[in-house]
Amino acid sequence: MMRRRGPGLVGTVARTAVIAGTATAVSNRVSDRHYNKQAEQQQAQMADQAALQNQQDMEQMQAQMQEAQEAIANETVEGTAGGGAVVVKATGAGKLLEVKIRKEAIDPEDPETLEDLVVAAVNAALESAEELAKSKLNLPDLGSLGLGF
Repeated sequence: MMRRRGPGLVGTVARTAVIAGTATAVSNRVSDRHYNKQAEQQQAQMADQAALQNQQDMEQMQAQMQEAQEAIANETVEGTAGGGAVVVKATGAGKLLEVKIRKEAIDPEDPETLEDLVVAAVNAALESAEELAKSKLNLPDLGSLGLGF
């Protein structure tokens, strides 16, 4: 009768190769998970940095906008009607400062004409304020935005 021997060198090598292959596969899966986790963390950090940069950019733009609005509010614009018979001064923000009416524009028999001249001069001043704001802020037509200009 033949004696059975152990698995022999070939069997041992084969088993070792299978075990090594399994260990490598497990190691690769662990490594892949670790890499994926690192990649996710890096993406999250990049997203956080981008969000922070966007917030800083927005704060800077808001500060610049505030400065421009203050500068506009401190400027004076003028509107006239009737060849200078009525002159209206306003701030760049649209607040009326002054209305001047020449004596010759006052006709007690025709107050409607004077009223029309005042309205025209006020509208001209407000249009000038809008143009000033558009030029300082680089904005589109403000009237279409319903901002009261």
